Amino acid sequence: MSKNREKVQDTPLQTMISVLTGAVCALVICALLLLAASVGISVGVWGEDGVYRLTLAACLVGNLAGGIIAQIRVRGIWVAVGASAVFCLLLLTVGVCALNARPFEPSGLGLMAAALLGGVLAGLLRRGKRRSASHRRRR
Repeated sequence: MSKNREKVQDTPLQTMISVLTGAVCALVICALLLLAASVGISVGVWGEDGVYRLTLAACLVGNLAGGIIAQIRVRGIWVAVGASAVFCLLLLTVGVCALNARPFEPSGLGLMAAALLGGVLAGLLRRGKRRSASHRRRR
C-alpha cells in the first residue's frame, strides 16, 4: 500500500447493506431490551407506569447501537440516520400489520423521534475528530 493511495468510494450497494444491517441490529437490540424490561416489570423491579419511558429508552439505545454498527464499513452521519429511518419503517410495518395500531398517534411519533435521535447520536459519536489541513499535508 502506498501513501498516495486514493480513497475508495463507497458504492450504493455497500451503503444500502450497511443501512439494512444497522436497522436489523437496532430492531434486535431494541427487542432484547424490551424483553429485559418486561421481565423487570413482571418481577417488580419497575412499575407499570414507566412502560412508555422504558420503551423510548430501549428504542433510543437500540438505534444508537444500530447506527454505530451501520457505520462500521461506510462512515457518515447519514448512514446512521438512514438505519434509524429503516428501523422506523420496520416498526411501523410491524405495528400496522401485526398489532392493528394507528401509526401516527402521539406515542408512535415519540418512538419515531427517539429512533431518529438514536441514529443522529450514533452518527455524531462515530464522526470523530477532523484533522486540520496542515496535519494532513505532513503525512
